[in-house]
Amino acid sequence: MRLHRIVVLLAATVLVSTANGSIAKMTQPNLPAVARSFAAAQHDAPAKRMLRIDSPVVNDEERGFTDKIAGLAKSVEMKWDLRTLLKNGKSSDDALAYLKLDSGVDGLLSNPKLNNLAKYISKYNKKFPESKVTMVGTLTKQYGDDAVAGMLVAGLEMKSPDAKAMAQKLQGEQFRLWHDDGKSYGQVFELLKLKEAANPLKGDVFAAWRSYMDVYNKHAGELKTTELEVLRSVYSDRDLAALLVKVKFDPESGITVMNLERGLYNSWVEKKVAPGKLLKKVFGLKPGAELTRYDNAVLSEYKRWWWAAAAK
Repeated sequence: MRLHRIVVLLAATVLVSTANGSIAKMTQPNLPAVARSFAAAQHDAPAKRMLRIDSPVVNDEERGFTDKIAGLAKSVEMKWDLRTLLKNGKSSDDALAYLKLDSGVDGLLSNPKLNNLAKYISKYNKKFPESKVTMVGTLTKQYGDDAVAGMLVAGLEMKSPDAKAMAQKLQGEQFRLWHDDGKSYGQVFELLKLKEAANPLKGDVFAAWRSYMDVYNKHAGELKTTELEVLRSVYSDRDLAALLVKVKFDPESGITVMNLERGLYNSWVEKKVAPGKLLKKVFGLKPGAELTRYDNAVLSEYKRWWWAAAAK
């Protein structure tokens, strides 16, 4: 490893020397005969006057060449190191760490090194077809499904066409991974840690879950379901009703809450659950059980809903 780095640095040094020599030749004045005579007459002028001709511009050109060579050396070294990792059978997790893509999802989609990781994974899968890996699987192992899902939703709104295309590709991979693993919509909801959120019905992670459900639910045929039915598989009716009360006035989730609340209350009305029977029949509470403020809020709201339905 040390030997190849020395070779790279030596190559860079040679290139820099060559570049500097080229610059020096470029700065030699190519003057006509009359001008050369005049220049000869100025031979005794102070050295500082002679040097003015090539100070700022040439220095900038030299720095530009040097920076390009340094960048080339780093690129060659990176390719060599990744090739060594692959030769030694190192996983995509090792490549992720080597490329320093393991320090957070912020700016990840616009990081050019993500393409290096994609190439590494492609080569890895060709070399080890029995243990194939995916880009999204590698990122998920490092950051978790929720962080990656939120990043990809945000990435779909990025101005960079390349970053946006990468987000679309990876989101497709993530959805297929969940689907191929047989994850239900409810399981994905919990996998994304939405149940742990103060308001799970808003934000990029919720948008990712909703997109996943939309993609597969439209082709589900007889198994087609609704968001309400899925949430009732995740929460009890009591807990779901309480959640809807809690986040009802959040402007980011207001419409979603309104639709869910309507569906939930209508399902109770259709089952002819009178307000007086709600606590026992739906919430499973015994007579005299202590009620939370959310229980009371739901009961109060449902009474209005019940009588409005009865008046129709």
